[in-house]
Amino acid sequence: MGQARVVRRFDAPAERVWALLSWRGMARLAGEGLFEAVRFESEESVAGATKWLQLASGLVLRERLEWIDEPGFGYGYRI
Repeated sequence: MGQARVVRRFDAPAERVWALLSWRGMARLAGEGLFEAVRFESEESVAGATKWLQLASGLVLRERLEWIDEPGFGYGYRI
């Protein structure tokens, strides 16, 4: 199994960036090029939660939330 870590700097407050990149916030980016739709298994953002992303190519990915640190603006997931 491989691992990846993406680190980017944004010229915006962390709360504003988190609103778009958090586990649930990513749904706001649907249709912006990378993926077309997001479907969540449940409303909770807890370890073990899953969501499905339909990519622009038509491929569907299932992601599983491994850990989340809302106050620290971080989370990890598996595809």
